[in-house]
Amino acid sequence: MVRSRVYEATPGWFSPEALLVLKVRWEERNGGQRLVVEEAQPLEGPPQLGPSRLVIRLPVELAERETVSRLASTLGDFPGPLPVWVKLTDGSRELVVVAGQRYGVRAEPELTRKVEALAPEIRVEWE
Repeated sequence: MVRSRVYEATPGWFSPEALLVLKVRWEERNGGQRLVVEEAQPLEGPPQLGPSRLVIRLPVELAERETVSRLASTLGDFPGPLPVWVKLTDGSRELVVVAGQRYGVRAEPELTRKVEALAPEIRVEWE
């Protein structure tokens, strides 16, 4: 149960999409039991429980059609919500290419192994 003083002090917070941190109290009254919300605060973004993206370091000399095609195929085997960044490296220079949404992946050790197996110079980092 949300007390009216809490509800009125937090307009728009109590909606189906909202993520809130609640301070509650257990209450037994008139033979019934309930949780009573004493305080509410918005959760500042979803909790970060794992990596937020896959970063693939690819030497620019390996960025040819066959390697990129094999990389795209490998990423497609692990669909998920995490964005993929490909960092094309050339000595001290770096160009970051953010792959399209259809190449989003899920974090799995097998994906790391398969991407790094494409060429010994390719490195994978989960950030």
